[in-house]
Amino acid sequence: MKGVDAQRAVQDFLATWPPFAELPPGNPSRRGLLRFLAEEDRREREAILVKVNPAYRLAGVYRALGILRNPRRAEELAEVLQLTATDLAAAIAQGNHVARLRLLMRGFEFGPGAASPRVRAQQTFLVEFWGLPIKGHGMKYSIYPNGVLYAGGGKTHEEMAREFVKAGLGSGTPESGGQIFRAGELVFLYDTRTQSFKGSVRPAAVGEAIRRAIHASGADDQRVTLTYNELSAGG
Repeated sequence: MKGVDAQRAVQDFLATWPPFAELPPGNPSRRGLLRFLAEEDRREREAILVKVNPAYRLAGVYRALGILRNPRRAEELAEVLQLTATDLAAAIAQGNHVARLRLLMRGFEFGPGAASPRVRAQQTFLVEFWGLPIKGHGMKYSIYPNGVLYAGGGKTHEEMAREFVKAGLGSGTPESGGQIFRAGELVFLYDTRTQSFKGSVRPAAVGEAIRRAIHASGADDQRVTLTYNELSAGG
């Protein structure tokens, strides 16, 4: 079974498979997976995976920077690229599709493979963090209790706090926030100068939280320099 027939068979299966069928119509994983399985060009398939799965995107960044700490995890995510509609349709017909479905859930982060709210918040932060231009504009960030970091793509700290709750990432008010600047490929400066929240946090605790997030996402955090910049114009 190939082409349109394979895609139709897979879509029919996914429509009744609970982990996928229960995803809301506008869910990025739902849209991305359907587009992914309908696409045959490897570059386009990878572009879809990069957009939908921050973990895959970050692994690519870390590989390019030479700080990838967990190659096996990156290889596992790359295995998703080999999974075509034709392959999946054949596996479904033969009844040996469980491993492939698990791979899809990890690759597109849904069902049992979904990232926790804390991890999703950290991923959002890290994608923006590693996207900063060297000696260019900075990024605003917020830090919540237990070192949960979040960034909102240029929004104010108040807007970011509302978005954090609306996205289901957590509740409550950030302990602090500020800005981060990229001074070199692996060199970052940060401050804690926001006046948006009444709480406070030790500057060193922000650096430690960033380092933990980098490590947990699969990179060698010891290669990254994080310096508190007391005089920056954050907030």
